[in-house]
Amino acid sequence: TTTTTSTTTTTTAESVPNLADMLVHYWPIYPEDTADYVNGANMTAMTQLDQQADLFGAPNSAAYIHDRATYFTVPPGVYFNGGAFTVSAWVKPYECAQYSRLFDFGNGPQADNIVVAISTSNNCKPFVNFEHDGQAYAPNKLPLYVWTHLSVLFDGANIKIYMNAAWVYTMSV
Repeated sequence: TTTTTSTTTTTTAESVPNLADMLVHYWPIYPEDTADYVNGANMTAMTQLDQQADLFGAPNSAAYIHDRATYFTVPPGVYFNGGAFTVSAWVKPYECAQYSRLFDFGNGPQADNIVVAISTSNNCKPFVNFEHDGQAYAPNKLPLYVWTHLSVLFDGANIKIYMNAAWVYTMSV
């Protein structure tokens, strides 16, 4: 039983939702494993990935994306259905490169793409682009050589950017 202010909540094993029931896709990115653990839409690395220690120091447990030619592709499909979604990742930038993409979903230019980048113009400020609905730029820079949790949420009306669980920007679309 957990008690908060004046409300008591009891959680039983039967009431805890299955993670797979809440996720549409889940890609824990490891250098040798880019499987979608929910729906089988496995990613493919487009170049040979280098490995490095992850946030917790586990050796060879994180993919090192070292230039714009290193990225992942996902199979064609509908990933957002126009509704609410969240994408997030732990990132550790070593430089602020022009248009350094983290996620890019869509069907090519001018085709309802959704892009999340860790930098747009060598400034290390996260950026979100909805092809037809606008762009959101975080006012805060990502620190170099430091792991940061970056999340982008869309609630159907607003794009919200969070860094280390702290809200940094909202834009209505």
